[in-house]
Amino acid sequence: MQKKRFLLLTLALLVFTALSAQEEPMRPGPNEANIPSYRMEQHEKWLNMETNFPAKERNMWQIGLHTGIASIGGDVRPQIGYAGGAYIRKALGYVVSLRGYYNRAFAYGIDGTYESGIRYNYGFNAGGDPRVDYYDEATGTGGAYLNYKSSQHFLSGDIMFNLNNIKFHSPNTYFAPYLFLGVGLLGHQSSVDALDANGNMYDFESVAGNTVRERVKYLKGKLDYNFETAGSPDRGAMFNVSGYDVLPAISGGLGMGFRLSQRVEVGLETRFIFTGSDYLDNFAFRSYETGSRSINVATANTDIVNYTMFNVGYNLGKNAEEPTWFVNPVDYTYDYLAYLDKKTDFTDTDGDGVPDIWDDEENTPKGAVVDVNGVTMDSDGDGCPDHEDPEPFSSPQYPIVDCKTQWPEGLKKDEVIELIKENSIDGWFLPMIHFDLDKSKIRTEDVANLDHVGEVMTRYKNIKVDVIGHTDQRASEEYNLKLSQRRSEAAVNYLVDNYGIDRSRFNIKYEGEAKPIIPNAKGEKEYYMNRRVEFKVAD
Repeated sequence: MQKKRFLLLTLALLVFTALSAQEEPMRPGPNEANIPSYRMEQHEKWLNMETNFPAKERNMWQIGLHTGIASIGGDVRPQIGYAGGAYIRKALGYVVSLRGYYNRAFAYGIDGTYESGIRYNYGFNAGGDPRVDYYDEATGTGGAYLNYKSSQHFLSGDIMFNLNNIKFHSPNTYFAPYLFLGVGLLGHQSSVDALDANGNMYDFESVAGNTVRERVKYLKGKLDYNFETAGSPDRGAMFNVSGYDVLPAISGGLGMGFRLSQRVEVGLETRFIFTGSDYLDNFAFRSYETGSRSINVATANTDIVNYTMFNVGYNLGKNAEEPTWFVNPVDYTYDYLAYLDKKTDFTDTDGDGVPDIWDDEENTPKGAVVDVNGVTMDSDGDGCPDHEDPEPFSSPQYPIVDCKTQWPEGLKKDEVIELIKENSIDGWFLPMIHFDLDKSKIRTEDVANLDHVGEVMTRYKNIKVDVIGHTDQRASEEYNLKLSQRRSEAAVNYLVDNYGIDRSRFNIKYEGEAKPIIPNAKGEKEYYMNRRVEFKVAD
């Protein structure tokens, strides 16, 4: 019945593995959603290049089932047993992980060598069953072909060392060999098959076969495998629970995991368990007859348990990467190197002088003027790119139609000539300056005009200049008079401070909104022309 259960468990594991393997593998990578809150500070520093080390992502727990074979290396020739159990595993880093491990096992042994030193053997002579008596005390003769069944419960805490997830020549790890060490408890209960189906002792004297192998084969056909007779209690046990002698156990082994998907792993593993006990195979002592005395001598081999298992693991967790024994830690380094390679590629596909890595317009028309981001320039914002614009720098103060400025009607020719005459000295024309709305601060673009006035007055030291301030017609008349006064004073202050011209050479005047260049101005562009300071040679 127990064998059938383990066969069903093995079949279920194989079906589960086949179905799970259909999921597509996914390459791991940095994912902010997987970073726990207590590591976010490090993550932020890494993003801001304040540290070279990225925060460690949260990784999944793995739960799993295993099934396989069990055997005992001891004094009795081992036969194949079976085992199965479960485990839970968690990675601490890219190399080390911890695992809690449980196994239920049944190990068997049949020896093909006739053993006569069984006078004190618990199962075959000295036990509690009066029907079992393979040794004749009167004659000092007798023997048996030893066999046993060892029923086991094994519990261990393992530390595991991954050997293969650091990859320099491929991005993914699909095979994960590992070593492990474990500390735990082994509970065992031994029994022997000493009686046949009718409750009689076997006739071991008639066992056929010239070799050990032949005799073992004969015994397999002769024994009924009931293992009805209790084996020897383990004298080294710490305690007994429900008939199982419990021993401290140290184990170690190696294995290989195979990644089927981000969630599923299968593997093969072998484990050797050391308890220091020689009772696991029910043969710890051999008796010898020396004249009238019989002595009991410990056998030479301490029993070692071996489990060789097929594992299936499933990874549990949300907002977590897969267990890190399958994550390549140099991915971060290679990804960053690839990023740098891309950033240092100065290919300029459209030939506009801006490399593709910084080019916001990858298909710039041939011959177009571009800005530092590789975007076709439209300097005056009229919708016509500079390389097709007949006026690339149209005035922002006036409407633009078909890429051309629509200039307002201003002064007539004779009025302009008269204005020049009024503001000229020996062929010099004194320009005017303009102001922003409701401002009296000198604009940077008008400094050159003021410098021109300063140079003329420095050259002609005897002239005086009327400085006349104007505004547009917005705001009240009283406010505009004061604003035009401040504008005139600002112009005079600049010339006095920068050219050392005596303030007495200026006549500050202000007209407010009374004398616009463009009467009945409409729109900001025409208002701008009226916000000015004029310079005229004083009479």
